[in-house]
Amino acid sequence: MKRGLNIFLAAIALMCAAPAHGNGDPLLGLLGIAPKARPDPSWHIAFVEVVSIFDDQIIVTNDSNGAVSYNDGKTWNNLMKMHTGLVRLSVIECIGLPVPATITVKFRSGQYMPAADTPYEERWTKPGRRLLCFLRSGGPDKWELLNKGFLDPIDYLIIPDCKDRLQRLFRMTLAEEGALTQRRQERDAIVQKERQMRAPRNRPDN
Repeated sequence: MKRGLNIFLAAIALMCAAPAHGNGDPLLGLLGIAPKARPDPSWHIAFVEVVSIFDDQIIVTNDSNGAVSYNDGKTWNNLMKMHTGLVRLSVIECIGLPVPATITVKFRSGQYMPAADTPYEERWTKPGRRLLCFLRSGGPDKWELLNKGFLDPIDYLIIPDCKDRLQRLFRMTLAEEGALTQRRQERDAIVQKERQMRAPRNRPDN
């Protein structure tokens, strides 16, 4: 099961190109599951809601560190669209750091695309979306977002080793059970597809 969950987290990172996974997952580090990935103590976990984005732009680039296949591994594509700008957040809870009720931080997210003209649909910074992130003070009335990225609490709440540890950090419920059930189904489909791609193909006898 652990291998399947690793495949799922890798698949989520590929689909969303979440930059917070770059040098190990900081949330798994904070929870003690991946101690070497624990973030610097100046970073504090927060539960936030997206209010709005502004001064943003989308650029087309090539990912030098990864690629994705749209045809079961026959060919691989590293074309990405990166979305950068400023996001205004309502801070629901921030553990161990006094933060104003509303802050503005720089963000960056991206997605692999089959072609440059493929429409980009932002997953992370949609108004009303509730997410996790790591924050720290960047000076008076300035706030920084670790790796300029967000984490979806649901991706972690469906992992047995994470669920209780993560929820205990916060007073607020991070996600409803219906959302967890839906994500489990998505995870199982991703893991099953990955296993099928990795499985040796039977060849008829000559």
